Order: sequence, then structure tokens, then C-alpha cells
Amino acid sequence: MNDTASYLLSLAVGIAILLLHRFVLSNRPQVWLGALLPAALLAVIVSFSAQGRIKGLREWVLFGVGLAVLCGVWASGQDARKKHLQREDERTDAIHTRPRQETHAARKDPAMLDLAVMAMSR
Repeated sequence: MNDTASYLLSLAVGIAILLLHRFVLSNRPQVWLGALLPAALLAVIVSFSAQGRIKGLREWVLFGVGLAVLCGVWASGQDARKKHLQREDERTDAIHTRPRQETHAARKDPAMLDLAVMAMSR
């Protein structure tokens, strides 16, 4: 495999991992699921460092940027989940606090008011 194909494959895998992390793991009720990938990368960093495989500043910066991106995506997913839940709460509150409206038939005949209220409460 030549260098260009290897680079494109690495890029595609990286994008797929970021999308998986953002849309599948980071916005779940279980917060620890979003922590899996940053923790795995941290374990790789520690392992590579112990083996002496991280030689220069460039590698440290790349691993640091990768860890920062994963943690940022995780935080973004949790914020999106909180906003979604807040919107759902506001929507259900608006539905439950909406004033009841009389039907056209109930306005004409007050005896129909009870039937209209019962029908709307279902």
C-alpha cells in the first residue's frame, strides 16, 4: 500500500471513530460510555511512553491534540444531550399547562361542555 492510500485510510478511520464517538457514545445517559475512547487513547499514550515509542515533541503534541479532541467531543455530546432533554421538558410542560379550549358545540350548548372537556382530557 502506498503512502497516499495509507494516509487516506487512516483519515477515514479517524473520521469514522470521531463520528462514532460523537453520535453514538457521547450523548448517552451513561456518561462513562463517552469516556471509553479518551481513556483508551490515554492508555495507548502511557503504553507507548513506557516503551519509549514516543520520541519527539511532534508525537506528544499529536497525542495531546487527539486526547483534547476526544474530550471536547465527549463534552459536546453531553451538552447536546442536556439541551435535548431540556427542550423535551419544555415541550411536555407546554402541553400539560395549555389552557383547555371549548369546542364549537360546547359554546352553543352549555350541556355539551362536560362532554367536550372529557373528550379533550383523553
